[in-house]
Amino acid sequence: MLDWLEWTETGRSAGEIQEWLGGAWSPMARGRWGYRQAWQGERGVVLSDGTEAMGTHVAISGAALRGLETCGWVEDRGGWAACLGVVQCVASSVSRVDVALDDRSGVVTPERVDAQIKAGGLVSRFHTGRSEEHYGRGGAVVGRTVYIGSPQSRCMVRCYDKAAQLGVPGPWHRVEVQARDERAAALLAALVDGRDIGGVVLALVDFRVPSSDRCVTRWARCSWWGAFVGRVTRAPLRVAARRVQTVQEFRERVMRQWGPSLALLAAVDGEGAVLRVSRAGHVRWGDRHRALAASWGFALT
Repeated sequence: MLDWLEWTETGRSAGEIQEWLGGAWSPMARGRWGYRQAWQGERGVVLSDGTEAMGTHVAISGAALRGLETCGWVEDRGGWAACLGVVQCVASSVSRVDVALDDRSGVVTPERVDAQIKAGGLVSRFHTGRSEEHYGRGGAVVGRTVYIGSPQSRCMVRCYDKAAQLGVPGPWHRVEVQARDERAAALLAALVDGRDIGGVVLALVDFRVPSSDRCVTRWARCSWWGAFVGRVTRAPLRVAARRVQTVQEFRERVMRQWGPSLALLAAVDGEGAVLRVSRAGHVRWGDRHRALAASWGFALT
């Protein structure tokens, strides 16, 4: 199940994208993320009127995606694979794609996932994770979320109690993959190709019964996890080689992300404060900065 979709494109205007998605749209009081104009509707959020290089940004939440399914928009356009194929063609960049698998039987609970991780039964390339409890009135635990992977990484898996989140009867647990940037583009491509979401999840996280065998892939898969993902094969995301950022794209990113903060610093402490920030940053250049500068034909000293 697709649960979040976010991309940027330069070929269509905000009005054309709204017309494609359909539904009613209303202007928001202010823009965000460097865009001066924003529209919100039951089918998502559209941002525009940034710099020319920023294009038009579109974000569609899980609830809005379900609405597109319910109203027949997806079916009328040939299903999700066809709709996502359009996005893949028009997008200059894909910011975020989430997919989810739901468990209505109460087998894949966050508590069971947490216990299996602590028992050493997680087979994954992710090296970090955390578990959070959610409290209600009187300090009673009303839910738990297990995160596998770092929040700062371009891909993360989480397991949580969806029924507790919505305050509805359960059991209803969800395993969700959140992908950003090039990982999001790879996940979008996988969905366009019709690859099974269970296979994508299995390629990221697998739960096995620890044994004395040093080869973890020979450990028996936990029966509850096998029943959840089904009889699928691993479907690793194919990430394309990362394109080197151009100097113009770098300028645009600095202006978009840090321009307002630098302008505020100059207004409070004078423009010399911005120069002092530049000089202080000079001594913190690392290999990544030197490599990026070298790709533009500059040598940092």
